[in-house]
Amino acid sequence: MTTQIYSSFLDAYLPENAPMDHDDLFREMASRPNEDAALMSALRALSLAAVGGSRKDELVVRQAGLEYGRALNLPAKAMDRPNFKPTDETLATTTVLAQCEFYNGISATGGWQKHLQGMHGMLAMGGPQNIQSRLALMLCSNSRHGALAAHLQSRRAALLGDKAWRRVLLRAPVIDETATFYNHALKVPGLLERKDNLDLQSPTIVTEIEELLDDLFEQELSLRTWFETWTYRDQLTKEKYYERRPIDDFATFAALVTDRTFAEALWFPNFPFAYLASQYWATLHRLLEDKLDLYRLLLQIDLAWQPPADIPTIESELITLADSLCMCIPYFCEPVCSLVGQVGIFLPMGVCMPYFARTQAWEKASWLLSMRRSVFVKGMIPPN
Repeated sequence: MTTQIYSSFLDAYLPENAPMDHDDLFREMASRPNEDAALMSALRALSLAAVGGSRKDELVVRQAGLEYGRALNLPAKAMDRPNFKPTDETLATTTVLAQCEFYNGISATGGWQKHLQGMHGMLAMGGPQNIQSRLALMLCSNSRHGALAAHLQSRRAALLGDKAWRRVLLRAPVIDETATFYNHALKVPGLLERKDNLDLQSPTIVTEIEELLDDLFEQELSLRTWFETWTYRDQLTKEKYYERRPIDDFATFAALVTDRTFAEALWFPNFPFAYLASQYWATLHRLLEDKLDLYRLLLQIDLAWQPPADIPTIESELITLADSLCMCIPYFCEPVCSLVGQVGIFLPMGVCMPYFARTQAWEKASWLLSMRRSVFVKGMIPPN
């Protein structure tokens, strides 16, 4: 593939001096031998879409679409064969194609979800024992970000939330606070699915709800303990994980969005800290929403049930978490986050918009809509 265009993509996409797992992954994929045509086309498509979108060059974006089509057709033909077995290159191609769905000119309705489903289907086909190479481990590790976001939205259990797959993730090249977080967080979508599948006519419904509440509490405790451990460094060093600043300190965002519903926003040391904090807040928000819903269900079903005293506390924390998610968005728009910062906006937006609608927080919902219309100016678009 063309080294210059891919180098331009990496410069535009990845934040400087703040490496994440997909930094190494993109460089590893580019260093593969050029014999896998689908992977090379996928990488060209992603590079052209990112560079063309940021420069508003329609010709380059059209070239990206052509490369995307080639990359999509080649593995599709291979998958149609009866003896198909996923390779590292097939998994890598699907990973890159999913990233392409974040760009105007390529994005299709449901495309991102379909690529993720395809990726996880191939992982399941090979099984955890098939993840042996460095590239396979890097791909699996990288996929946890999309898996959590997608499954918090779909409210369906994530393949990577299974115990065997979480063990694989703990074999990733780098084990840090991020790995520990996802080890806990990827279990949450399965609990959301259990809540949605409750049969309110079941004679054991009260017991089922209480058991689910116990499991939700266990995960809540794990997440909170992780967060306390992660942020404990605040007490040991002068470096803060985040701090409130006036919205005008976020010059790029302030120039794009004139709505001042949020007069302050959160500043972070770097993009990985901001991204991980937002993932935690989003996961905890979804968990607490379901916990509160289950309390309300028990009140309707069991007239003798005594509601716990912490219901007002949960309601207040949900507001705080949603506000925190909104207040991290301006940071994601700043140059320090590069192009990948826009990806960080997707989950906060997906969690907060339905919550604001349910709670009739129309001013905040309007702010989100105004933000969505204004900040995606570099060719990116939230996945459908």
